[in-house]
Amino acid sequence: MFSDRTLWRIFSLLGLVVFALIGVRLFHLQVINYSFYDDMVDRQSSASVTFVKDRGLILDKTGEVLAENHKTASVYVFASNVKDPDQFVKTLTSHGVAVKKTLVDTLKDKSGFVWIARQIDIERAKELKGLVKELDYEIEDTRFYPEGRMLAGVLGYTGVDNQGLEGIEYYADKHLAGKEIPVTVRKDSTGRLILFDNSTMKLQPDSALYLTVNAQLQGMAERILRTDMESFKAKRAIALAMDVRTGEIILSAVAGGDEESKRKNASTMYLFEPGSIFKAVSFGHLIEAGQYRANEVVNTSRPIRMYGHEINDVHTYPSLKQLEIFTKSSNVGMVTLTSKTDSESVYNFMSRSGFGRKINIDAMSEEAGLLREPKKWSGLSKASISIGQEILVSPMQMVRYYAAIANRGLAVKPTIIYKYEADGKTKVPEHKEERIFSENTAATLMNMVTATVESGTGKRARTKVLNIGGKSGTAQLIDQRTKTYSTTDYIASFAGIFPIEEPRVAMIVIYEAPQSSIYGGETGGTTFRRIAEQVAFFYNFGNGNTKVQYANK
Repeated sequence: MFSDRTLWRIFSLLGLVVFALIGVRLFHLQVINYSFYDDMVDRQSSASVTFVKDRGLILDKTGEVLAENHKTASVYVFASNVKDPDQFVKTLTSHGVAVKKTLVDTLKDKSGFVWIARQIDIERAKELKGLVKELDYEIEDTRFYPEGRMLAGVLGYTGVDNQGLEGIEYYADKHLAGKEIPVTVRKDSTGRLILFDNSTMKLQPDSALYLTVNAQLQGMAERILRTDMESFKAKRAIALAMDVRTGEIILSAVAGGDEESKRKNASTMYLFEPGSIFKAVSFGHLIEAGQYRANEVVNTSRPIRMYGHEINDVHTYPSLKQLEIFTKSSNVGMVTLTSKTDSESVYNFMSRSGFGRKINIDAMSEEAGLLREPKKWSGLSKASISIGQEILVSPMQMVRYYAAIANRGLAVKPTIIYKYEADGKTKVPEHKEERIFSENTAATLMNMVTATVESGTGKRARTKVLNIGGKSGTAQLIDQRTKTYSTTDYIASFAGIFPIEEPRVAMIVIYEAPQSSIYGGETGGTTFRRIAEQVAFFYNFGNGNTKVQYANK
C-alpha cells in the first residue's frame, strides 16, 4: 500500500491535472470560441426593435413652429411574458383598453413583440403598467401642429410611426424623417424580456424645413376667407397668393369642404373651369399673335349660335371695343375675336403658359389639369376654351400666369419651401423662370387688368389702400347627378395683381357654389380686396394715391 506521503503526492498531481484541464477548457471557451458563444447568448437573450425619433420641424418663414414633435407613450408586451393570454386580454378590456381579436392567438404563439396601444398619454401608460404586470411602455414621438388646422392641406399629416403620409410631411419625408434607433431586447434574471434603455434615444431634431408663408398673415387670410364664405353662403373657398418675382407662396388658405378635401392641397389639387379669369390667357394669345387692337370696335349685339349651343352675355352691348370686351367680360366679343385664330397656335400658347401640365413644385402634390390637343377638339372647343370652358386648371396655374403678367412675361416656378436646414447646412430651392410671352404682351395685359378694376367688372376690388388690377370669373359647375352644367351652382373667382405701380403679389380667390351672388366680381373681388389690404399693411407697400394710367393701343 501507498504511504500517506505517496497518496498525498498522487492526489496533488491529480488535482493539478484537473485544474489544468479546467483552465484549458476555460481558455477555449472564453478566448478561442468567445465570438461563437457570445453570439449564441445574444441570439438567445436579445433581439432588436427599431424606433423612429426626432422628426424634423416645419416652421414658417420667421421661424414660428408649424409642426413639431410631442412625447407620447406606446404600450407593448412580449408574448412570451404572458402566462395566461385569456386572462391578460380580460384584464386589459376591464381597464378600458380596446383589444384586437387576433391578439389572443398572437399571445398563444408565445413569440413576438406586440403593440397594445399606440401614442397614448404617458400617465395613462404608467397606469396600465401598474395594473397589468406584463405590460411596459416606450416613449415615442408623435406629430403636433401648434396652429391647429392652419395650412392643413399644405402641411399634410404623418402616420402612427411618424412617417409622412400626405402634403409636405410626405413629399419632404426624406428630409424630415427622424433617426431610426435600434433598441436591444434582453432577458432579466427571471427570463422576462425587457427593453434595454439606450441613452442614444435621447436626441433632438437636427433638421428643419422653413416655409415661405408667414403664420400671422396666413391666419389672417384664413379668418377673412371663413367669414366671407359664410357671408356669401358658399360651400368652399380658396385663396392663394404668390410673390411675382421669387415665386414664393405668401399664403394658401382654404375654408369649407368635406373632410377628404381638407386633407388635400387645394392650391394645386383643386381643378375647376376658370370662366372669364381665363380671358387674360385668351387675350395674351391675341396680343402675341398681333391680333389685338384696343380701340377696334366689335359687334356684340347678338348671341352666337354654333353647333347647337348659344353663347351670350349677361349684359347685352350693341358693340364694344376690344379693350372693353375684356373689362366688361363679353363672351360674345371674346368668341368673335378667337374665331380668327388658329387652333394649334391657341393650344401652343396655353400649353407654354403652363396649362394642361404639372409645374413640378417642390414638396407639393399636383394635378396637371385638362387641356386637350386640338385634334381632340370639337367644333365648339376653341370658342369654349377662350371663355374658360372645356378646360380645367388649378389655382396655382392661374396664379402663376397672372404673376407672369406682373413679371414682364416671365413665369417663375412657385415654391412653398423657403429653405432646408440639416446638420448645420442650409439648402435653398433653385430659382427657375421661363418666358411665356413678351414684355409688350405683359405690359398690355397689365393695362387691361388695371382698367377692369377701374371701370369694369372688377370694381369691387378697388381700395384706397393700394391700386389693384384683376379679372373676375363666373363658371357653371358640373351637376354630379346629371353630368351636365348646373343651372344653380357656379364657381365665382377673381384673379389679380397688386400693387400696380410696382407689382409684388399675384393672387386668386375662388368660391364654390356661392348663394348670395354667383358673380366673381362681387364675391371673389370683395375678398380679394380685403386680403390684399392686409397683405399691403403687412409688407408696408401701396398707398392708393397714385393715379394709374392705362394705354388704349
